[in-house]
Amino acid sequence: MASSALVNVAEDAELRLVKLLAESAAPGSVRPNFVQDCEACIGNGDAAQLIRTIVAESGAIAALVALDEEGVSAISLLAALLDRVKDGSSRQLLNDLADAIVRASSNDNPSSTKEVSLLATLYNMRSDPAEKVELLVKMIRLGASRQPSMLEANTSVLGKWIEPSRLTAMLDEWKVDPAGRRDLYRAAAEGVKAPLAKQQFSLLVVGTYSKSDIDTSGLEYAKKAAIGAIRDPVSLFVQQRKILSQPAIEALGGSDAQLLALLKIF
Repeated sequence: MASSALVNVAEDAELRLVKLLAESAAPGSVRPNFVQDCEACIGNGDAAQLIRTIVAESGAIAALVALDEEGVSAISLLAALLDRVKDGSSRQLLNDLADAIVRASSNDNPSSTKEVSLLATLYNMRSDPAEKVELLVKMIRLGASRQPSMLEANTSVLGKWIEPSRLTAMLDEWKVDPAGRRDLYRAAAEGVKAPLAKQQFSLLVVGTYSKSDIDTSGLEYAKKAAIGAIRDPVSLFVQQRKILSQPAIEALGGSDAQLLALLKIF
């Protein structure tokens, strides 16, 4: 009986969420059968299809982003639904949901605070390190494109999360391998404005490469890191003192030998 009651409570919450999104959406922005289709998913206990149906409805996602007090509760319920997905697609569905939120971000609104807040709620409710890394990448890119100050440690929670030493320690704790960190470090290097922070993240990107996986992007970041170290060999002395031993830096010998030779002088 208790189990049945819990199921009924969950179904009621999901129905209320669907109706809230439909009623809050702009007129004509959701399909006439949207609520009916969602109710069928709820009745069948198909969490994955319910998420797919909501994500596919751009009007419903726009309504989600526009919600005020109910927004966090709504996204929390969607995050809880991901835990009930049984077909192994929860990571893809999470990415689809996050991407839909990013797409719903209005170009007319210079701030992306609300969208980043929704993504941060998803981030806090997921435990898989790979999922959390992917969400951080999306938050950084969205913040950088709309409100770069969000990436500053003294102005936002996101900025504190991605402070280089804190971020590295967090990834170490999660046991994320070097290749799994690369997109995150790259997004941060491209997003931050402060030259010192940009150099720190460029060095971190370079450090994710081994001799076997150096690509064009790796060489580009090796060049950026080398130029940064030459211009300012003092500020990041500790981080840069082993730069010459990095495989991506060593590879500059084949693509930019003069730069590598100059780096060795410094």
